[in-house]
Amino acid sequence: MARTEDEIRQSLIESLRAVDQSVDVVKGPVYNFLLKPVPVELQKTEADVERLVILTTQQLGRVATQEEVEALATSFSIRLGGGRASRSGGQVFFTNRRPSEDIVINRGELVGTDDQRYTYFVSEAGTLPAATADNFFNAANRRYELVLKCEATAVGPDFDLPPGRVTKLLTSIASIDGTINITEYTGGQEAEDLEDSVDRIRAKLAGLDPETGGGLKSDIRNYDAENVTDVSLVYPKDRTLFRRITNRPAIDAYLLGNVIETISQTYTAVGSETQIALDNVPASALNTVTVNGTNVTASLIQDTTRETGYSARAADYVLMPTALTASDVVSINHDYDALVADMQVDLFEQERPFDTDVLARQALQVGIEIVVDATILPSGDEARTFTQIEAKLFEKVETDFFQDVLLPEVLREQIQDEVSGINTLRFIRFRRTSGSLLDVEAITLAKNERAVIDQNVLDIRVRK
Repeated sequence: MARTEDEIRQSLIESLRAVDQSVDVVKGPVYNFLLKPVPVELQKTEADVERLVILTTQQLGRVATQEEVEALATSFSIRLGGGRASRSGGQVFFTNRRPSEDIVINRGELVGTDDQRYTYFVSEAGTLPAATADNFFNAANRRYELVLKCEATAVGPDFDLPPGRVTKLLTSIASIDGTINITEYTGGQEAEDLEDSVDRIRAKLAGLDPETGGGLKSDIRNYDAENVTDVSLVYPKDRTLFRRITNRPAIDAYLLGNVIETISQTYTAVGSETQIALDNVPASALNTVTVNGTNVTASLIQDTTRETGYSARAADYVLMPTALTASDVVSINHDYDALVADMQVDLFEQERPFDTDVLARQALQVGIEIVVDATILPSGDEARTFTQIEAKLFEKVETDFFQDVLLPEVLREQIQDEVSGINTLRFIRFRRTSGSLLDVEAITLAKNERAVIDQNVLDIRVRK
């Protein structure tokens, strides 16, 4: 505990008299230049030191201010959760008249709800060209439309709104008559509170060095603590899992957790193309594709290679049903994992930790075929037991952490112990969807794999 000014002064007096009993400690130069001013400064210093000690102990959460927590986090390269703004890739800007000159919509233009309670800004600029305006004509609505990506002006889930709610232009855009969101705004998250921030600082101070694999894992989790549940690192020395060719140190960082967002992409054809590369990857689903305003049936082809599959550098593309002709305007609406994409830019490309090529990737999904046969007591409820067994299977197999192995016998015992009323339970099938030799076998998972139950095969048979 820091001493008071009087306590410090008395300590100095005792030290002086131990050397010379005749020294005057009430008046004179010793008092004026030592005993009067020094205790004041020492008391301030001791108080500061005491607070610094407290801030590195378990008392941190009880005494630290928001400013102190932020400063401490910055010192240890901890990114506090500032929340996430809602986004939509389907904000339509339209004009009812054919434009006579290019309509340019700049980044930062504002839109919002009718009551202006929720506002959003254009996060990706776009142009509706006059020369090819017919390609942007929506015959169903009889207007010319440009679809852009927008983002909420503040963080939080309150800005997550369904289609049709964001309909007001808050900044005037020449030649644009109106706006409407045709896809929902999603992904909004509240900013991290003080208690959560303190918990993550404590974890960081528990000996995690940012220049090590453990430190990199910590940095990845801290990037988005609400969505990243586990991290697994694969190094070049593991040639079975690491296939990228690099000219410097490299790591593949596989994540459990995602933030799926919807976005629209517009492409003007040169001619003869059958494939269109996606700008936002890794893609997870293809929603709609139109050519010159007409819906077409196209396919999403995901990059599944060991080199870049399911990563921020994935070569995902849309396969068109027929070759395009010059000046065709293709509008693609699809979902992608914004967590992986944003992390790659913010954490690994802008900062480049210890000059290493780190690639953010989704965990590889391994399909598991499961067929269960269970008998229950005469007094048991078949429907209830079915639901409980199903819930336990998903809980034990599709975990939010990386597992090394799935043992069917261990899983069988866990389910039988945790679900009441089961008489017998056995697995008729428990194996990988592909590459298995037996109907029931232990499943070993690579460090970048996550087990996912194949729901097309899942069969739970419950009988008395």
